[in-house]
Amino acid sequence: MFLKRIAFPLIILIVGIALFIALSCSRSSPATKEETVKGVLVEVLLAEKKDIPVVVRASGLVEPKREVNFAPQISGRVVWRSPNMQIGGHFKAGESMFKIESADYEFKVAAAQSALALAEKELELTKANARIA
Repeated sequence: MFLKRIAFPLIILIVGIALFIALSCSRSSPATKEETVKGVLVEVLLAEKKDIPVVVRASGLVEPKREVNFAPQISGRVVWRSPNMQIGGHFKAGESMFKIESADYEFKVAAAQSALALAEKELELTKANARIA
């Protein structure tokens, strides 16, 4: 047990150190060789300024910076669409995008106004009946 745990690794360590010392002492410095600089044959040209078109070829996925979803407050048939309503189109604040046929919602407005008038008359009638009773 002593041989396996302590003596064997100690022997390997001592042999390693001895080998390192022996190799360090026996090494000689490498021979130095003088480098000669050889000239390189080159051709010299004057630089000229000119316009060169830059072509970039790439592939990838283009995503919008922001996406907007919108819906009208009323329903109806679209009778006009802005020419800017296309992919990448821009709109200024307050600019119309669509025009919706007005007949449907004008009818609904008239119906709501008549229902309001009827409710007001019923309120007056109820108040009058309350005063009498």
